[in-house]
Amino acid sequence: MRIIFLPLLLILSSCIFAQTTSGFENLYPGEESFNLGLGAEGAFRSGNMQFPNSYDSEFMSFSGWAISSTTDTETPGFSNQSSAISGSGHDGSATYAFSYAFNPVRVIAENDAAKGTMDGVYITNSTYSYLSMLNGDQFSKKFGGVDGNDPDFFLVTIEAYFNGELKANQVEFYLADFRFQNNSEDYIVDDWTWVDLKPLGNADSLEFSLSSSDNGAFGMNTPAYFCIDDFVSLDRTTNVDESNVININIFPNPASEYLQLRSRLPMDKVSIYSLSGRIVFSAKINGQKHFKYPVFDLPRGNYIISVQSAQETVNLNWIKQ
Repeated sequence: MRIIFLPLLLILSSCIFAQTTSGFENLYPGEESFNLGLGAEGAFRSGNMQFPNSYDSEFMSFSGWAISSTTDTETPGFSNQSSAISGSGHDGSATYAFSYAFNPVRVIAENDAAKGTMDGVYITNSTYSYLSMLNGDQFSKKFGGVDGNDPDFFLVTIEAYFNGELKANQVEFYLADFRFQNNSEDYIVDDWTWVDLKPLGNADSLEFSLSSSDNGAFGMNTPAYFCIDDFVSLDRTTNVDESNVININIFPNPASEYLQLRSRLPMDKVSIYSLSGRIVFSAKINGQKHFKYPVFDLPRGNYIISVQSAQETVNLNWIKQ
């Protein structure tokens, strides 16, 4: 059983938080263009975050993060590695970041003020990976197989580091999921989707790892690319009194039968949303500190659990298995 702990910061006079968004517009590479490397600088910088980059000018190859404004949603293959399947940045913006993440890639806080809770980030597939999963190619299989029944998946797992220590919590987001009994529920993400990072708690860097059901002798066959935009961090402008941090626990996660929540403070309302924003359950629970709900009939996939209390409303990522 894996339990996700979400630190919920009470509103105190001793701490102030502000949001900073890394939207990459300061790194605009020009119309229909991309920037694969910064040479000796070693990282792109946007907002208050660093996005590490390693570039080989001889072979024009990179690892880590790169910057793009390309909009090609139709050309398959490696030659179109820089495009997002959405055709633009989040909310129609010109610039976004994409990653080659055959090995894990990091996002690092630029300064002490940026260390703390990361709010979230928009994620989507690259055109390269999307079309590879949709149709298959010379290296990778068509997701679902010939009859559509293969339980394929493409997953990004996000972990947090704080003061050099890897934290126990994880956030998982499926870029594609074909594990449903009903094939009509299978999907490949084709637009920007908000991924809540608050369940990771305090962090000074995040690590993004990709995994797939399609693997070969040399590792993952699915193209190891994905795109991000509008990475939002919560700036800590003064010190937080850690004695005032409380926890809401959600377990098990993933779950197949029952969803349970525990809180130190009374919870007033619980709602469950699909990633498309459709509400699938909502109920007032009148100050309970423990809530249990049967989820047998919910389709498998990612959900947002919204918990409302007298102090604050907080959202948690949850997976129905």
